[in-house]
Amino acid sequence: MTTLLESQLRECVGPYAQAYPDQLIRLFPRIADRVAGLWGRPELDDYFNALLIDDRGNRRGFPLPVASELMALSRVYDLVRKVPLARPPDIWGLVTRLN
Repeated sequence: MTTLLESQLRECVGPYAQAYPDQLIRLFPRIADRVAGLWGRPELDDYFNALLIDDRGNRRGFPLPVASELMALSRVYDLVRKVPLARPPDIWGLVTRLN
């Protein structure tokens, strides 16, 4: 039987079904519920950052499958909002300018 949370997250990922967070729901349902609740709101970017970046230096982190799902959800959230991928710096252009 599908729960409300599972239905909400399936709707969130839409056509990106491969990003459906099975492990997140199973191991961290409270976090999955918060992601679903924040979906479509600007605060979700900050929430993803807070989950994935240790700014206190004392966190153990998530199991790899869960961390991967969170990163995939973050990327899907960008895709849904049509946020372009960040472009890496042009290191060769920098070398040319320094010469």
